[in-house]
Amino acid sequence: MCSSDLEDANEIALTADPVSVSNQSTVKLGIAATDLAMAQQGDLWADKLDIFLVQRDDAGLHAQVTGQILGLRLKPGTYQKTLREGIPFDQVVENGPATGSLRIVVLDENSGRLGSVTLPATALPAKQQGGLAFHGAPK
Repeated sequence: MCSSDLEDANEIALTADPVSVSNQSTVKLGIAATDLAMAQQGDLWADKLDIFLVQRDDAGLHAQVTGQILGLRLKPGTYQKTLREGIPFDQVVENGPATGSLRIVVLDENSGRLGSVTLPATALPAKQQGGLAFHGAPK
């Protein structure tokens, strides 16, 4: 089964824009906050997102998975802005020569909803060679 045979989850809308930043391949991810189940806790809006990066080889037989948790605790003004503009997330990727595709998966811990986006490795700027590095950082 190749990556083109897999369908992306669409309960959370995601956008992905591969770019080169500081000589590194980066996927600028946009997460639709309106698809999340943020819960009001006192004066703040809170949620946790599990963000996984799956790097598959050309044959689709092997994958390397890394991930992290993005904790959200937003003030009301920031919450409203996030609902309008979404949540930006920069994913730095080291694209190795055998990399066939990348899939980014976002899980909303409050609701269990999933969103994913799959990119062919050829969509990434060819700046890095070697293994995989996960250095996602929210803005």
